[in-house]
Amino acid sequence: MSALLRRTTSMITPSNVSPQGTKSIKIMSWNILLPNSDDGWWTFKNYCPETPQSCREWPYRQAKIQEVCETEAASIICFQEAGERSYVTDFAFLEGDGGYVYEVADKGRMRCMTFYKDDEYEKLFSVNKDRCLIMALKHKELSEVIWIINCHLQAGNTNGQRRLRQLHDSLETVRKKAKALNLSEKRCIVCGDFNSDNEGSATQKLLKDGIMEAGFIENGVVISNKNKKQTVGKFLDSYVLAYGDTEPPPTLVAPKLIEYFVAGVEEGQEGLLLTHELVTVLTEVFKFYAASEELVKAEVDVFLTDINLSTERGSEMRFAYKILEEKGSMSVSDFIDLYRAEIKGGKFWGVAHDLVIFAEKFGIEKELLDTVLPQFYHRKVAFDVEAVKDKDLFKARFDYVFHTQDSLELLGVRGLEEGSGGKPMPNRIDPSDHHYLVGEFEIK
Repeated sequence: MSALLRRTTSMITPSNVSPQGTKSIKIMSWNILLPNSDDGWWTFKNYCPETPQSCREWPYRQAKIQEVCETEAASIICFQEAGERSYVTDFAFLEGDGGYVYEVADKGRMRCMTFYKDDEYEKLFSVNKDRCLIMALKHKELSEVIWIINCHLQAGNTNGQRRLRQLHDSLETVRKKAKALNLSEKRCIVCGDFNSDNEGSATQKLLKDGIMEAGFIENGVVISNKNKKQTVGKFLDSYVLAYGDTEPPPTLVAPKLIEYFVAGVEEGQEGLLLTHELVTVLTEVFKFYAASEELVKAEVDVFLTDINLSTERGSEMRFAYKILEEKGSMSVSDFIDLYRAEIKGGKFWGVAHDLVIFAEKFGIEKELLDTVLPQFYHRKVAFDVEAVKDKDLFKARFDYVFHTQDSLELLGVRGLEEGSGGKPMPNRIDPSDHHYLVGEFEIK
């Protein structure tokens, strides 16, 4: 087996599984991290510094994705974050001799995309609803209908209301279209990136219980003042069922940077107070770039080229050029506010990348950099998961496969191991910042 696949070679099966021996349904779900073929130029910043630049480029990543797809040979593949500009060519290897055809969401820069083997399945229905791609497929050999909801729910701790609406609307679409087309709705798989690792979330309650009661609170926010119901069926978390008494591993492992960057909130600072250490380092970096008290256009362009390899792209460019247009130059407080905006936008990985660039260019002492970045990140030492402090790794189970419990029998899921030694993703082995998931089912 290729060094790519760090998953266990066998499927993890539930303790009480009793296969009937009928034709199984194998589905793979994967947030592939926006391809950087024609878009997603910033993807190289998602990697820790130890990963060679060549391993961050799309041809390398594409080959890894292809290898996984060919090895798993799932009959249904659900991607999240397919690029709107390039999805036709990015995954052409799955078509033709690959044996797949696809449906893709018709809106959005990052889209859900579902492939299926057309010699096994017939498409009966497909529609896109707010980051969810809903399909009805008929298994040709079994003459049974299965609904697939491929979802990439809204990110953010305070966006539970939208996540619930996205999922509820998708399940309502299944109910209504099944009735209109005179199809069964009882077999359904919901999979994808839920952008939440809270097992007590509103979305999970709706799936598992069939109802989310009025007044339900998630992350301190009332999700709905009305009951939300779905009648497709009660769902089981396929990975929880397979792993039994053992908690399923995380599907996302990344450097945990927020404690290095954010000290809290403060009125007048757009709600975000940066750590003293980060402000100190950014102030020193500003002095390296500035020949005088403020940065002029030429100096800003050097800075932008260093971090983005161009002066024509990136939110940093837009922020800096707006300041230059308004004031003619950029102060140290403006420079710090630029990075405050990046952090507020959740681009911790981008800030970390830039800090390493600054350290290498200006010779910032490693001891000073230790105050704003985990040592394993910037010192490029051999990664030792046992030696890494818990505070330095963010682990979450954002990705799920759910199946209707009364109509689908789970045969197993692809086992997950904690990364290449627990390394943050993406890396030279993992082409995405998310693990892929695989579930195999029989029809009851």
